[in-house]
Amino acid sequence: MKLGKLVVIKDKQFFTNELRIIGNPITYAKRIKGNYDFLHIIDKDLSLSNMPLKNFDIYDKLTYIINIQVEVPKGFDSQVDINRLFSINARVVIPLPSFESFLSKVKNEKLLVAYVDRASPQLKFFRDVVVPLDKWDVLKKDPVFLDKRVFTIGCDPKLSVYGCIRVEDF
Repeated sequence: MKLGKLVVIKDKQFFTNELRIIGNPITYAKRIKGNYDFLHIIDKDLSLSNMPLKNFDIYDKLTYIINIQVEVPKGFDSQVDINRLFSINARVVIPLPSFESFLSKVKNEKLLVAYVDRASPQLKFFRDVVVPLDKWDVLKKDPVFLDKRVFTIGCDPKLSVYGCIRVEDF
């Protein structure tokens, strides 16, 4: 099972999910890289406006240390920013539902990850899916998830999923 760690980035610093400061992203990634396969990063600096990726330089450096996936806000549709993340082999987590016209234009499905709390016809565009742990018991019964690699937000060793993302504080 792949093991990830959820962190929040804001103003070029890492925080816990409860927004307690962790500190420098590069230092933190070097410290945990032996214990985790990837970082799941929620970018609080991203907005639905057309602002450029403020933390791209951090993401670029992180990818030399550990695998990363960046969760974008619901409704985010900047093809330019997503392609920039793809260019450094960062995975992009998109909450569903999203714009169907946008999803059909994304060309790198191996780096595209869906975040869902219910089944969606848009899952056809994705190989990997992130699901809240408390929703997985119900969702796993839906056949749409049979051919997906499922990651849960929260870990339970009894589950047979592809990976899990630890949320707990330090």
